[in-house]
Amino acid sequence: MKLRLVPAPQGARWLLVLLAPAAAGCGSGVEARAHSPSSAVESVPRPDVLVVAVDGFSLDDIGVFGGDLVATAGFDQLAEEGTVYVDGFTPSPWPDEALASLLTGRRAALSDGKPWTPSLAESLKHVGYRTALVLGHEQHEPELLLPDENVSGFESTLLPPAASTVAGARADEVADAALAWLGDVTGPVLMVATFADPRPPHHLYSGLVPAADVPYEGPVSAGLSHAELLRRADSFTEDDRARLAELHASEIAMVDAQFMRLAGAVVARRTTPAVLVVVGLRPAALGQAGRYGLVPSFDPGALQVPIMMRFPEPLEPDSAPPLRGDVEVPASLADVGPTLLDSLGFEPRYDIDGRSLFPGTRLDGAREILSLTRRGLHGRCLISGDRAVSVQFAPDVERYYRRPSSAEPFVETTEPTSRELDLARRLRNH
Repeated sequence: MKLRLVPAPQGARWLLVLLAPAAAGCGSGVEARAHSPSSAVESVPRPDVLVVAVDGFSLDDIGVFGGDLVATAGFDQLAEEGTVYVDGFTPSPWPDEALASLLTGRRAALSDGKPWTPSLAESLKHVGYRTALVLGHEQHEPELLLPDENVSGFESTLLPPAASTVAGARADEVADAALAWLGDVTGPVLMVATFADPRPPHHLYSGLVPAADVPYEGPVSAGLSHAELLRRADSFTEDDRARLAELHASEIAMVDAQFMRLAGAVVARRTTPAVLVVVGLRPAALGQAGRYGLVPSFDPGALQVPIMMRFPEPLEPDSAPPLRGDVEVPASLADVGPTLLDSLGFEPRYDIDGRSLFPGTRLDGAREILSLTRRGLHGRCLISGDRAVSVQFAPDVERYYRRPSSAEPFVETTEPTSRELDLARRLRNH
């Protein structure tokens, strides 16, 4: 398989033809393979790595997953030319915990009692990478990975001024900060950039529609909580709902455009083909009572996030597995790090929760996904193939789910079989 650049259409900043999470082979705890000087991996320049993680990112936001809210040319092209993990889940509904899991390969990277694990950034910095983390919102910062002012392993942690506001920084402000750093460094880079929640009302920056910078008039205001939005929903007119959909579409379009801008810059800076990763940190679904982010939802459908990757060009294309297409194996953001590191020639660690899902990797045994949060005992979810169980506390509620296939959504059932009951026992004992 060959990577090639093609001319971009009018107005686009880049186009890649080949094959970009928020789950990639980054420091999820990995050890470099011992290569001899003649090793093929050592004989070629190391590729740049760009990881873009979008908070509140739903499968319905992307055209390749069936979304029709707005055209997403950048994300769709990445999906077409790369590997799409169609059954991806977040290990936590909190963005900082989800990002920490992506960076370390730990299912609950912020939980106590876990041994220290090198981050993706530390693993790549050790072999000469320049590293930067650009945060679209201060709430994305994985605090317990902070030994000093920078997130562990990153030489630079950048927060645009607006990242400390309720709405967070605009996608173009995040891209501006990332590109400014990129212009000052040489050699291979790992750049992780997060974009703030694109759902209304979070993206009303000072009362302006983000993509057009025009005054907004409608049923919500900047900084309005989702709980308040839900309380007002019954009074919304059809025009109000259309306006909210327009707002959402404008922000998704901006995020897609800024991803294209970042990817174009990374692809163009060196002749070595870049590795691109796009993930969702948490889905765009309201949680329990509509208070998403306060009382997280552990419905398995509400934990599903997009995971897409573009891998390095294989050294022996004729014998390499195909690096494009859909992968239906259940995937977690905790798998992103091991997968990226594996693709770059590192040996994934055996003592972490994530595993490499690099195309061609042999996956033995059934895969289970556990999602939980360290932030209070709000709940947890265990997904095993076509069955799932969630437990939410205060009040204590246990729910059971099934689905016909990984391509179809989970549906709650009130008649659990012995299999679901066994999952529930294991989940409560975890």
